[in-house]
Amino acid sequence: MAAARPLKVFLSYSHKDEELCDKLREHLAQLLRDGLIEDWHDRQIMGGEDWAEQIDDNLKSADIILLLISSAFISSEYCYAIEMKHAMERDASKEARVVPIILRPADWESAPFARLQAFPKNGKPVTDWKSEDQAFRDVAKRLRKLTTQQKKIIARHVEATDSERPRCLPWLLAAAFVLLLMIGGGWWYLNTSPDPQIAEDLGRARTYLNTGLYFEADEIYQAVLAKENDNPAALFGQRKTALAQLRQDRVKFGIELDALLRQSPADPDLLMLSGDRLLATNDSAGALEAYRSAVQGEPELAEAHFRLGVLYDRQGEAEQAIAAYKQAVALASETPHYRNNLAYMYALQGDFAQAIEAYGQIPNYPLAALELAKVHWLQGDLEKARQAQLGAQRLLADAGLADQGPWTFRVGASEAIKVNGRAEKACYVKLSLLTTEFLQHRNQKAGAGSLEQECANWLGGLKQALRYDLDEVLLHQPQLAEQIEIFQQGYLAED
Repeated sequence: MAAARPLKVFLSYSHKDEELCDKLREHLAQLLRDGLIEDWHDRQIMGGEDWAEQIDDNLKSADIILLLISSAFISSEYCYAIEMKHAMERDASKEARVVPIILRPADWESAPFARLQAFPKNGKPVTDWKSEDQAFRDVAKRLRKLTTQQKKIIARHVEATDSERPRCLPWLLAAAFVLLLMIGGGWWYLNTSPDPQIAEDLGRARTYLNTGLYFEADEIYQAVLAKENDNPAALFGQRKTALAQLRQDRVKFGIELDALLRQSPADPDLLMLSGDRLLATNDSAGALEAYRSAVQGEPELAEAHFRLGVLYDRQGEAEQAIAAYKQAVALASETPHYRNNLAYMYALQGDFAQAIEAYGQIPNYPLAALELAKVHWLQGDLEKARQAQLGAQRLLADAGLADQGPWTFRVGASEAIKVNGRAEKACYVKLSLLTTEFLQHRNQKAGAGSLEQECANWLGGLKQALRYDLDEVLLHQPQLAEQIEIFQQGYLAED
């Protein structure tokens, strides 16, 4: 009997309730694993996509729509007036089931959805339960009952359709043979092809995977499948590139990763992504083993060498981090963040000459120019620091160069902040440049007023990062102590 498809569940919620939304999704994980549902929420929208169009498309195709109710939901114009209105229209036409999930106490009893059965039991808000886990468990049990009923209906329909089709035993045997190849001898088979052109394309995709360029690899796999729509290497490769883009969605990422590992347990890319999952749960030993296994399976997997460097850096093992970063650079010298991390490790070790040389080999990378300025700070060469910061500012004027991923800065021995987006990065560069000019006595007012207005959304974290950097400068350049203290008290004081 063919299995009915998973029901698509759309989560409509206010971002102020994101933590509760994530906790609900954790409790729905077994429903995903059992094939009862697949969920969708707006955090799955990829960069460059039309977010309103994506929300509308997924709302239209949902089988079940969960309204996560709170005062924030009700006060949100988009949640209440757009998503909820559309959901109720689909419920009225019986195209979808709408279920209110009462997260927090709110005045919702006169809302259009009040006529619907609300979860948890008796519509008692999740936060009013003895524990939120008990409340979400109640929600999960009720959704299981709802989806199981719908699943049986779909399964009966699929079975009836299948019974009208001729059986194809040879096809089933062939599929079983391919599955055995993928499990037993899998990874080699999945990366070869008898067609020379396709083999060359797959080789290029492999090169992109080695440096974590999953989007570029996916484009090649799509091109291969346009020529040979059942190519197992391209099909499996596409699943890996899709998996890599799911890393922010812990539940779906874990489910798909486990499924792919059962299919090909020795695949180096999957082992590396397993390391990422383990590292995210602070299992450093497990992550280390996974990354090492990945590079044993694919010695040219530069991204795994890079991740080893990051892990060693976190553990304070500088020499091993440098060795791992060097290997990543040797394999992919044109990948800027590999060399940037290597240069940063040199600077941490006080090897400023090596750091400056390494940063100098990274063109068109604003972060490298900015961190080069910090090395010049540590050397006490404020004018060179200023020139490097001006260089970073010029590079950020190019939107393409500004969008090269987030910047990560330490704010403590084991703490860091991320600086995202062109505007936030520009604010950090401006603050760094004004710091240098203040220390040079060029600008004793430091232009703090305009920064407070332009960068209000991020200034707290940016100041924290600069305080950490200036504390390091004090250790190397004590003659700057008075100026640094005045600047920190006047412009970097905690709000």
